[in-house]
Amino acid sequence: MVTVFDAETQLPMRYIEVGNKPGIIESPHQVKVSWDGKYWYVIFINNNIMQKFRCSDDSYVGEIPLSPLSAGTGNTDALDWNTFVISKDNKRAYCVSWTASGKIAAIDLEKMQLIHFLGGQYFPHGIALNYSEDAIYVASQTGNFIT
Repeated sequence: MVTVFDAETQLPMRYIEVGNKPGIIESPHQVKVSWDGKYWYVIFINNNIMQKFRCSDDSYVGEIPLSPLSAGTGNTDALDWNTFVISKDNKRAYCVSWTASGKIAAIDLEKMQLIHFLGGQYFPHGIALNYSEDAIYVASQTGNFIT
């Protein structure tokens, strides 16, 4: 579930069911709103997808596979998706999977598809784009380094 709060009163206004595995706790881990304020996205610790919702009415738009084998197969080749960053033009997102053989997924947010998938990271947890968006920085959760 994702809860929408009223900005003025700080009270819950509604709850939105997220995820696609009924009966399984998928643990939504991060929610972000696009720079233009039109969409919000959520990724999960226990699922291989990013979901997209409209901010205007919180309606479900669709889901994007975060690994090459997960599209429609239920494959769990990368889990623990935990943080992501959205480009300023709202066209791309970059997600990290917090595992010993961590992954980075590059996502086309307009076409709603995986663009690129890179392994070989060590427990990646934080991710950021530089100002010109021509470099991605990935922080390790269990180390003292940035890739």
